[in-house]
Amino acid sequence: YGVAHGKLRLKCTHLHCSFWGRGLAEWKVQAQVIEALRTAVDQLATIAATPAAAEPDPADQAKREQIAQLEAIAAQGVQGLAPTIEALRLELLAPSPAVSANWAGYRELLARPGVLEAATAEELRAVVLELVQEVRYVGDPNRVEIILRGSSGSDAA
Repeated sequence: YGVAHGKLRLKCTHLHCSFWGRGLAEWKVQAQVIEALRTAVDQLATIAATPAAAEPDPADQAKREQIAQLEAIAAQGVQGLAPTIEALRLELLAPSPAVSANWAGYRELLARPGVLEAATAEELRAVVLELVQEVRYVGDPNRVEIILRGSSGSDAA
């Protein structure tokens, strides 16, 4: 955040960015985020509700291979590998974090006109943190790129 002429502005703070120190008005970002959420909510709620085919996680496969290697070494008489093997097995059993946001839960809220516009900064922040993956300044003083959680690409507003 920064202030220019008494108004809040969002500014790029990445020193090595070609847009460092430049920014745009907070209300412009807020309006674009709200519009992106409203535009995408139905599509992303449908995608989130559709069961996805479980793809094998490469990290899980690597852990299984490591367990097999450690078990083979332990079978050769090497002592002290049991705790490591057990820890890897527990990691495989741990639930993976949710890939998508709770779009279905926010569908009704996003569909009501004026609700997000009337929300406090804290209320809007909670919604944005749940549903928006990234807001990227693209150098245009009137536009940001918005990437939503669970979307396959970006949604430039």
